[in-house]
Amino acid sequence: MSDRVSFLEARVEELTSELRNLTVRVEEMSVQLGMASPPVARTPSKPRPIFSTEPESASEEILSWAGEKSLLPRLSTLCFVLVLALALRTLTDSGVVGKQIGSFIGMGYAALLIGVACAMYLKKSPLAPVFAISGPALLATIVLEVHARFDSLPAMPAYGVLIIAGIATAVIGHVFRVAIPVIVGTLGLCLAGAAIDYPNPFFPMLGMLLLTANLLGTFATRLHRCSWLRWILLAVTLFMQVLWATKLGIALRGASPVPPSLAATWFMPTIALFMVTFVATALLGILKSGQDKISRFDLALPTINAVWVFLSAVYVASSTGTGLALYGAVGIAAALGHLGVCVWLAGQSPEQARGASAFALAGSALLALALPLAFSQAAIPPVLLAATAFGLAFIAHRWQRGGVRAVSYLLQGYACFAFLALHHLKPAETLTIVAAVAAALVSLIAMAHHHWCRTHGPPQDSKLFSRFDRRDISASLILMGVLAAAFCALRSGAWLAFGGTASPAFLTTQTVIITAAAAGLMVMAFVRRNKELRNVAILVTLVALVKVFFHDLMLMRGMPLVIGIFSFGIAAAVQSVVLGRWQSRAPREVEAATDTPETSGKLQQQVSD
Repeated sequence: MSDRVSFLEARVEELTSELRNLTVRVEEMSVQLGMASPPVARTPSKPRPIFSTEPESASEEILSWAGEKSLLPRLSTLCFVLVLALALRTLTDSGVVGKQIGSFIGMGYAALLIGVACAMYLKKSPLAPVFAISGPALLATIVLEVHARFDSLPAMPAYGVLIIAGIATAVIGHVFRVAIPVIVGTLGLCLAGAAIDYPNPFFPMLGMLLLTANLLGTFATRLHRCSWLRWILLAVTLFMQVLWATKLGIALRGASPVPPSLAATWFMPTIALFMVTFVATALLGILKSGQDKISRFDLALPTINAVWVFLSAVYVASSTGTGLALYGAVGIAAALGHLGVCVWLAGQSPEQARGASAFALAGSALLALALPLAFSQAAIPPVLLAATAFGLAFIAHRWQRGGVRAVSYLLQGYACFAFLALHHLKPAETLTIVAAVAAALVSLIAMAHHHWCRTHGPPQDSKLFSRFDRRDISASLILMGVLAAAFCALRSGAWLAFGGTASPAFLTTQTVIITAAAAGLMVMAFVRRNKELRNVAILVTLVALVKVFFHDLMLMRGMPLVIGIFSFGIAAAVQSVVLGRWQSRAPREVEAATDTPETSGKLQQQVSD
């Protein structure tokens, strides 16, 4: 019995030693991991009341949420802020406080609210947003009313106060990484500034104010993704700048002197500054997007910026009666700069290269507007545009950029269809040997462009082509442009061949050209088994139908009308035969494909296409 007791005592001592060692190891590990902390006593949960019901629990939860989120304290604070502002306004209106003194006290009170907001953010108080919203909003309202109603604050100091307030709210947002002060301050800056002395403000100073507001809006989107703010700022900016250009153009065309508020000498430098700033902000937004989706605003801004700045500058310059060739050359240089940015972005990483199409579209639009001003001959710009479009296609394939490829389609189509527009705007310049050669050259460039696109498919990872145009149907726009430019070339040749007069033979020749093109395209489509050519041939046939029955029948008589209708009948007959054989050929190809398993899949795919 004593042996058994001694054995148990030895065993207890051994277990006690092991437990002591384990305790020491646990303490050492806790110290190393920084997790050693005094034990926390568990508080027993309160028993649920016997008569507790679900509605009472929900109401308690709502009251608890209101207290935790500081909803009621914020409403209370906002009421007190408004009460003080309205009390000051009442004292000023009643004459107890002078208008001049009351105005400065009101602006000081609003500035004090902005300072309180900064202090509240520093203390991480939940009431900080109340002061961050009420301060800038009250300041913008007071400045506008003091200037417009009391006339105690001139326009220049009013602009200065608004700009300082906007910058102050931006500093608060940057320091504490919050977007509310910047958003409210920027909106107040923009809207109040645009309302000062409307519709006859001092436009140069207003331009600086709006430029500051747009920069602050760009900064606000870095803190919080709010593109709607930038759209509002851009809309107000464009409206005021277009108003400036319109008023200045009317004043320059009139006999009366230009009012000082329009500041004619400041117009061109101001819009140039806007153009450079918007290009820089858009490029910065594209480069800083990283893995995130690029904002639609940054993608659209280069094109909007280029178009409105160029059109505004040309309008004001034309009002002075000076030549526009210099502005065309400047526009071409700016367009080449945009295209250069496009090429640079296309060669960057896949995240940054997504914005290449934005600058490609902006450069193309600016080039299309500037080239006609730089060249006296209207037929030359389409040739340069067609060559540029083909070059964009090479760039798009080199770096696999689907957006740039789509822009090349649009630019090539514009270059081709420009001859049809020139026929109505400048008919005398489109019926010359130069115009005929230029149209033929554009048609050949577009044909080469279309053939190159059909032998070099679009990028597989492009969202545009993988989601919306998997079969690259949009390239058919180039093919239709080829036909339009070729028609214009043949039309000019026919005009010269018939002595330069609008004779019935000349009108009939145009109808024959269209109907022959429709028949020829259909035959070519059948031989090459090309559905794209077939669909375009049908579209050309519809154009011929409208030309014959809604134009020739009303304006032509005699043999020319007979020839035109006869040519359309032949084209319709050819297409009927070809389409009949096309439909009967498909079942035979499917049946033949089943006899050879090796080619059945390929032929079946051809038929289904």
